[in-house]
Amino acid sequence: MTRKFHLACIFNFTPDDWQGPFGTGGAPWDGRFHTEVAQALERACFDYVIIEDKLMVPESYGGSSERALRQGMVVPKHDPVPLAVAMGLATSHLGIVATLSTMAYPPFMTARLASTTDSMLGGRFGWNIVTSAEDLAAQNFGMEKLPSWDVRYAMADEYVDVVRQLFASWDADAVVLDREQGIYADHTKVRPIHFKGEYFQGRGPLNTVPSPQHRPAFVQAGASPRGRMFAARNADSVIAIANGPSGMKQFRDDVRKHAEAAGRDPDEVKVLFCVTPTLGETEQDARDKYERMISSPQLIHDILAETSALTEIDFAQFDLDKPLPYRLETNGEQGSLDQLQQWGSGKTLRELVMDAAGGLVSSVELIGTPEQVAERMGEVMEEVGGDGFMLTTPVLRLNRRWVAEVADGLVPALQRRGLTRLAYTPGNRTTSGRTSRNSDTGRSDDDPHETPAGPGCKRPGRAVQAGAHRRTLHRRTGRRRDDPGRVRPCPRRPDRFQPAAPQDSSAPLLGKPHTAGRPSLAEQPGENPAGAADCPAGGGQRIPPQPFQIVSRISRSCGSLRRESRSTGTVCVAERCAAGRLFHHRDTGCGLGRRTHERL
Repeated sequence: MTRKFHLACIFNFTPDDWQGPFGTGGAPWDGRFHTEVAQALERACFDYVIIEDKLMVPESYGGSSERALRQGMVVPKHDPVPLAVAMGLATSHLGIVATLSTMAYPPFMTARLASTTDSMLGGRFGWNIVTSAEDLAAQNFGMEKLPSWDVRYAMADEYVDVVRQLFASWDADAVVLDREQGIYADHTKVRPIHFKGEYFQGRGPLNTVPSPQHRPAFVQAGASPRGRMFAARNADSVIAIANGPSGMKQFRDDVRKHAEAAGRDPDEVKVLFCVTPTLGETEQDARDKYERMISSPQLIHDILAETSALTEIDFAQFDLDKPLPYRLETNGEQGSLDQLQQWGSGKTLRELVMDAAGGLVSSVELIGTPEQVAERMGEVMEEVGGDGFMLTTPVLRLNRRWVAEVADGLVPALQRRGLTRLAYTPGNRTTSGRTSRNSDTGRSDDDPHETPAGPGCKRPGRAVQAGAHRRTLHRRTGRRRDDPGRVRPCPRRPDRFQPAAPQDSSAPLLGKPHTAGRPSLAEQPGENPAGAADCPAGGGQRIPPQPFQIVSRISRSCGSLRRESRSTGTVCVAERCAAGRLFHHRDTGCGLGRRTHERL
């Protein structure tokens, strides 16, 4: 039986499928669309999402920036970190990985930014390590051109060493918060690093407190032999593109071999292979959709424009209906170039683009109904041996239809086969590739009840040293999590509190998979609130009425509708079902009755 595997998704902060009927039209730039994508992928129990990034306006395709700007390819592209924070604050469990270049960010800035973001997201942040591959990007940071790729990787190895030492410059228990003695942090547990290497030097220490992970997850996409060595040495999760199951297995085996040579447990390095599934109601429907996509002149030019940006080779100079005249080489992304050119195949450039089966980011053909694609993914992963898939589109452009097809079509088909998790596991602090074992229970990936999740599986909170043991405190109220009397503040009205319902550690944090309700109000086992039968999506989580404060107002906060009477002291509570409607739970004379309330 195939082991459960991991799912992730990669996109960027660029215009979506702005010309398509299911896009947002390329605006606005408030990040709301991408945040909704993250919420949908969390509903589907993805491990993490990556926000890809570039740092220039490309001018390679056609010798100018005209084609890139006209097509909205690679540019405009906004900074991924603010979007990562917005996406993280709108989700509870999904890992959020942002791209930060070792060429553009000083090590101290990267460490400080990553630590801050990880704290804000409760231990769910990851760093996608890139060295940048474009001279145009280098010229935006005071350089004429990039060093050669082997020098860039040597610099990146040293860069990561600096960042690791900066994260370690604070001991995990450095913050003591001793109010009686007036000590916030123990100065003996914070120290400079005095790093001096061939390429970087820094004094330290970091001036941020240790984040929930202490160091974020490291993600890297290394295709060349040197890139694989770098990824195996440093990354928790590796993004890969290979040609078919045999190429995928060879790539994974090679990375695991390098990891072992670097003194690491190979199981700690999770390799996720990029795929671009094409889904339809029938197999013929999916194949027709695929043929329309790959034969579109727009897609062909989009792929060539993107490849030109990645490699700084002008593909507009080559005839689409003739083979490439010679084997192309670049100081940029050679792996992406080799994936496209298939040197020696004799195919025309047009055929090479169409044969890419998803542009530059597809490892295996996945075309069919959700059931057929899910079955094929299981077969491929069985042959490869692990560890999962990175889902995306040919040029990383998303639209709402693709997201719905994946989250509500493909993933349920995978779950029915036992190939992916049904819910995030409480207490699992794994992040992206840091998924081999649960640090709290010691269970492995093979346990169907403890399938490793993304970084969000660590319960938000902070561990505080107390004598010879550690206890977890709620990060807002400061009370112990097992305190039945603890209260939680209303997110919109901090002055109002609701009693916290007892937590069932065995219950899935997201309840039933793929319900349309908010994760924080997922259905709990054995509960069927009044009026829930009227809702097509099923029930919701009951919030017991507690007349702790008597006011004459209706509060639409915390997912419930509360009406409280000053004269009678009674409270009625309505609740949100999985479809987002509110249903009255208990009639205490408020006059609302057992009827459906308006959608909030």
